[in-house]
Amino acid sequence: MRFLSNSRQVSFLLTSMGVSVVGTAVALLAVTVHMSARGSYSSTLVVLADLLPATLLATLAGMIVDRYSNRWVCVIALSGQVVGDLVVVAGSNSAWVPYLGLFLIAAAGTTVGPCVYSLLPKLLSEDADISRAFANATGVQVLGGVVGSSVAGFLYAWVGIRWCLLIDAVSYCLAILPFLMMKADRRARSEADQGQGDQTDSWLAGVKAVATQPVLRAAVLVQSLGVAAAVAINIVDVYFVVRVLHVGSIALGFLGMTWAIGIWLGTRPDSLWSTPARSTRSVLTAGLVMGLALTIPMAWPNIYLQNVMWLIGGFCLGVQAVATRRVARATTPESQRGRVFAAMAGISTFSSLVCIPVVTGLLATVGPRIALLSLSATVLAVAAIAQITVRTPTTAGEKVPVENAAV
Repeated sequence: MRFLSNSRQVSFLLTSMGVSVVGTAVALLAVTVHMSARGSYSSTLVVLADLLPATLLATLAGMIVDRYSNRWVCVIALSGQVVGDLVVVAGSNSAWVPYLGLFLIAAAGTTVGPCVYSLLPKLLSEDADISRAFANATGVQVLGGVVGSSVAGFLYAWVGIRWCLLIDAVSYCLAILPFLMMKADRRARSEADQGQGDQTDSWLAGVKAVATQPVLRAAVLVQSLGVAAAVAINIVDVYFVVRVLHVGSIALGFLGMTWAIGIWLGTRPDSLWSTPARSTRSVLTAGLVMGLALTIPMAWPNIYLQNVMWLIGGFCLGVQAVATRRVARATTPESQRGRVFAAMAGISTFSSLVCIPVVTGLLATVGPRIALLSLSATVLAVAAIAQITVRTPTTAGEKVPVENAAV
């Protein structure tokens, strides 16, 4: 078999990751629209089917990534997403099968992100190139969700849920091909030092790494709150725009587009994560700025001001997404990296699941303005505390040690 060059392997790896993200977004929107006629509870079930796998299966996904060939893990994961699509197609008239299919798609996808982020350092030798690849992978994830939702809307309107999901299944099959043509691979268990014993083999090694390292813990906490804030915005924005700003769906669409553009721009500035220390400061500072950006429009409601602040907030979330992964790579051993990346994804998803009922309750009791103001104040406070208490190196080239302690 003819193997791809390293640069092409990176390109195709990111493309396959993008197809997986787009496919999940397509299935999510198609199932949401298709099941909406069955009652208001359907939206809740769709959200749970999409988010629960990342939380429940994070430790298992991380262990699989660290124990087995990453190439073949991705091939099997994408094949699993094909099966999930076919389950939805076969049971599209059922009251519960589409939720099962969506759960399978999301569950299979839990290994794709950690695999890609763990494989990239195997393909690139320069630290700057690896950081740029991480940034591009984050951008692909962001744009994949936006593109997938847009594509799903057109496909569902034109051909219905069955053909929509069949086309999605074909795209997953095409995404498998680059992994079959890759030469580079990663099997961290064989590379681990035998003396590390149970710590290396522990299913909870990724969670323990996040919990016990102050720098990584602070970065993941602040970034997870940023993700939760993004979820809250999706819930609250429609009520805030209509009831407080008294504008329509076009303005709501512009706000969503502005947020997505901000995230993409936030993955671009290499200088913000050129060193582990700078990455740590970027995550914490971005949390502060995001808290302020979300607070200002609530204090002075104005659609134009909100668009500007949402652009800034999205930019901060993009910075956090890349810089947090840069911190994780610098503070964790290679043998545990898949579990660490999976744990980070699980923690972010768990924070979103917790945020949904909290924000929904605040929305019902105190209204959209106070609901989002409360969350933005939380983001601001946590980022401020982390900024004060977490010690990072002051030398630009100095790396953050694993045992970096909080002051």
